[in-house]
Amino acid sequence: MYMVLTLGIRHSLSWDAQVDVLKIFSVMYGDSSIPTTKYKYLQSLQHSTDDDFVNNILTYRFRTPSNPSQFSDIYDGSVYRKLFDDGLLSNPFNFSYCFFTDGIAFGDSSNKTLWPVYLTINELPYEDRAKYIILAGLYVGPRDPNLQTIMEPFVKEANQLSQTGLSWNHNGQNVVSLVIPLCGIADSVARFKLINLSSYNANHGCTFCYIRTERTKAGRRFVVGSSGPAALRTAESFACDLVHVYRRRHETKKEDRIYKGVKGVCPLLDLQYFNFSPCKFPVDYMHNILLGVVKFHTELLLDPRRKKCWILEDDQMGIDHISAAVDERILKIQSSSAIMRILRPLKSKSLWRANEFKTWILLYFYPCCDGLLKKKHMRHLSMLSRATFIFLQKTITIEELIEAENLCQTYIDYFQKYFGVECMRYNLHLLSHLSHCVKLFGPLWGLNSFVYEAQNRYIKKLAKNPNTVILEIGKKFLIHQSLPFLSSTLGAAESAVKFTTQILNYKLLKDFVRSKEGYGLLGKYFVCSLLQEEQKALLDHTGCTTNLLFYHRVIVNAFKYSTSSYCKGFKINDSFAKTIDGDFLEIRHLILSFESTLYVICEKLYVQRTELHHVKLAQRSGIVKCINASSLSQPCIAMEPVDNLYISTIPYGATVE
Repeated sequence: MYMVLTLGIRHSLSWDAQVDVLKIFSVMYGDSSIPTTKYKYLQSLQHSTDDDFVNNILTYRFRTPSNPSQFSDIYDGSVYRKLFDDGLLSNPFNFSYCFFTDGIAFGDSSNKTLWPVYLTINELPYEDRAKYIILAGLYVGPRDPNLQTIMEPFVKEANQLSQTGLSWNHNGQNVVSLVIPLCGIADSVARFKLINLSSYNANHGCTFCYIRTERTKAGRRFVVGSSGPAALRTAESFACDLVHVYRRRHETKKEDRIYKGVKGVCPLLDLQYFNFSPCKFPVDYMHNILLGVVKFHTELLLDPRRKKCWILEDDQMGIDHISAAVDERILKIQSSSAIMRILRPLKSKSLWRANEFKTWILLYFYPCCDGLLKKKHMRHLSMLSRATFIFLQKTITIEELIEAENLCQTYIDYFQKYFGVECMRYNLHLLSHLSHCVKLFGPLWGLNSFVYEAQNRYIKKLAKNPNTVILEIGKKFLIHQSLPFLSSTLGAAESAVKFTTQILNYKLLKDFVRSKEGYGLLGKYFVCSLLQEEQKALLDHTGCTTNLLFYHRVIVNAFKYSTSSYCKGFKINDSFAKTIDGDFLEIRHLILSFESTLYVICEKLYVQRTELHHVKLAQRSGIVKCINASSLSQPCIAMEPVDNLYISTIPYGATVE
């Protein structure tokens, strides 16, 4: 049953098709216990609650220490902190969630549009929030829905959860959990519709503040002026705006019935515990920074009319020559396996996904454009890169947040200076609100569209019957989310689980060995002879050079590391790393001792810091040292675009999507 279920998910088989496969097994083996009807099949897939899931949701928020001078997760934001201090979320049996909605096309040959509503539970560890996404609602229709209409049933059921709660049994005790909404996540287009505001090309075109746009040749733009920052929209100011809208309700012209961008009430005003305000919809960095600002800035630099931004050897050179030179450097880069998507050349930038723009701005652009892009434009784009890096750190201090805020504002000012007021789009203005969003909800990696967009691509494949799209998608989505539980509930054999991981393209780690300290060793061990300097380093650190097993790859703290000899000739290179003490090194050997302790023999690198979080290799130190694997902090990406080796640390956000 477990394998048939997996087969159905992989190839989007209907329930009847899956039952027919089960009938084949029933005939082959003469086993009457195999379900041969759709009803019995679905009944058999009921599962019990997983203990690890329950333990995490009850305890994780209390295991993460809070520090008022830094932001490490959503719990450090002022919105969650207020509800925690008031006592509601300090109760381990009460939970909160974030909701997301966005439209997706059903297919190239269909006029149907899907609008799912997802929930993620904030009290789970981040990797589990992304793993256990709840499909709370789904709209299917020939055109985009009126979000004010489809959110009404969501608000009704959400209020039941936050007022009455849900009853469940925990260790034989009946408990009632209140589940409350914390924030909404959406791209700019959906955010305007959810809040019922005019779009960003209106006079007051920002959902976060009251800035007035200015008319330019290219339309209304968010021009940087001398009037200073505009006041933020708050729950109180939004209520006052609604009063003005009510007074204008009889105006003849539609635009006269709008006040400061507010068009009227919205169902989310009735959402209990939400304390509705436009700031409850934080900026989504995937759409704002990556697919917005980074993409737009890159396109401007590669516009043939702006070739003066580049250092040209002669006037005959064009943007095509520059693009080819950058592509040559991109192809020489050895990436790290921590990078979710290896960057394609600039000539394919129209096909780049959000992860590729992330790789470009955080890691690739500096070494690929150094010496080609004029210094003032290098410094300008570096501001955005540095600010993005700070916003995506695992932990952000107050000082770093102030630095990122100043960088964003300076970047916006110079953007207008270099490219003109016609290019001052809404995404540029939104950068000025990113630090405020971090103060409210924590680092940007905690609230982004990546996890939801991945689900969007998946649910399009689930529907086969056009007459029962919603029901079919809903059932299959829940079953897919239940696979980890079902593997134990159905008593799936190891071979069946292996079949599942292969057919669903899950990562299957072969020859996986976990050491005593919890490090995951990959591949088979081998015997190797050490150089004299390596033997000395090992002896000085461990006092032993015998009974050693050598490995090429290891997973430490969710990061993969490899030896330099293993990475030769490969596009992926995991042999460069940074230690907890801040040293940069290249890994030569991974050694497991007789006591199951993992040691790393490495060469220390002397580096020079650039304007960014990149560092540039000054020279190899020649110092061979031995360290414990626990000293490894994070992998680095090695780049050799010309004759220089650049080493960039991987931000936390690159590994948690």
